[in-house]
Amino acid sequence: MYLKSLELHGFKSFPDKVTLEFGKGLTAVVGPNGSGKSNIGDAVRWVLGEQSSKTLRGGRMEDVIFGGTQQRKPVGFASVTLNIVNDDRTLNVESDAVSVTRKLYRSGDSEYLINGNAVRLKDVVELFMDTGLGRDGYSIIGQGRVADIVGSKSAERREIFEEAAGISKFRYKKEESERRLKSAEENILRLNDILSELEGRVEPLRVQAEKAKKYLVLADSRRSLEIAVWTHRLGELKGTLETLEDSLLAAQAEFEHLENEISRCDGEIEELSEKRRQCAASADEYRQKITELEKKISAAEADVAVFKNNIEHYGSQIEETERAKQELSSGEAGLEAKIAEKRGDIEKINLERDNINSRIEALEKSLSETDAAAAEAESSLFGTNDTLSKLYIRKSELNFSAANAENTAAELEASLAEGEGSVGQGRAAVAD
Repeated sequence: MYLKSLELHGFKSFPDKVTLEFGKGLTAVVGPNGSGKSNIGDAVRWVLGEQSSKTLRGGRMEDVIFGGTQQRKPVGFASVTLNIVNDDRTLNVESDAVSVTRKLYRSGDSEYLINGNAVRLKDVVELFMDTGLGRDGYSIIGQGRVADIVGSKSAERREIFEEAAGISKFRYKKEESERRLKSAEENILRLNDILSELEGRVEPLRVQAEKAKKYLVLADSRRSLEIAVWTHRLGELKGTLETLEDSLLAAQAEFEHLENEISRCDGEIEELSEKRRQCAASADEYRQKITELEKKISAAEADVAVFKNNIEHYGSQIEETERAKQELSSGEAGLEAKIAEKRGDIEKINLERDNINSRIEALEKSLSETDAAAAEAESSLFGTNDTLSKLYIRKSELNFSAANAENTAAELEASLAEGEGSVGQGRAAVAD
């Protein structure tokens, strides 16, 4: 086993990465004071796990990181790698080459690597025990180290000799074993305390265990009974569910049937509503026509009243004419002929009067029938199509009656005019 090379990067006076190769035999590093020769030894001691900044000739551990100069900026970390040839397996590593690396960052974080694998400081220390390469080993003698050895106490010199003799590893293992033994004794003492405390709980725990066993048996029985009950209940629920599903299907069918019925009824309602609107419109038309007929009938009645008054007036004139005739019976023969002619005219007027009276009666009867038809039309507003047909027929009859009434009124007016002419002629004849 021998040191092959040393890699420094950012450590003290080595800001750039530097690799120092060491061959077999003696290697010397020479240079003026302050050139960094001692920093190489410090780097070896630091990578082997040195934790004292004083030993590394610094105030604190971050001082090993290159702090910068006027020409160079400071770096953020320090890294040192120690490469060792391990062909004789002096180090307990199954590899012919062993590299140990230590890194320190300005944040205070640090890490140790052996062949690229992260390890603990303890692993690095144990790796170099009894090899003479430990941080406290005799193989690294820095400035003032010889004076420290000569002036050291017997116990310190003993540690140096043990390290040189290769028994420090066993002493370390002895101390480690003693610590573990002491810890085991303390654990045994605590276990005895716990055991003595638990012994008082054994009997209550035994009673509780018996109760727990009974509980488990009863719990199993209860679980079985519950399963049986739930199985029976599940069967009942399944039967109920089937019944409800059948009822649901029947209800759904009935619901669909009712929906169809409702749709049909809605259609019928719409049709009836349309018929109702049509009937209402027809009734309004009938009411309007009846109102017009009533107005015409009122006018006809007024005309009839006038005709009656004229007839009475003509009768009185005829009576006066007859009286005048009787008075003039001794008149001329021509006057008698005229009187006979006037009598014929009077008979015609009487016949026309009778016709007018019959027509007035017919008009009054038609008016009564029209009022009845109007009442019937209002009562049968929401009737069937048959009623509407009857109303249409009645409408035609009323139209025909109205036309007859208008013709009759015209004839009466003509007859009245003829009567007035006859009366005038009678009066003229009487005057003659």
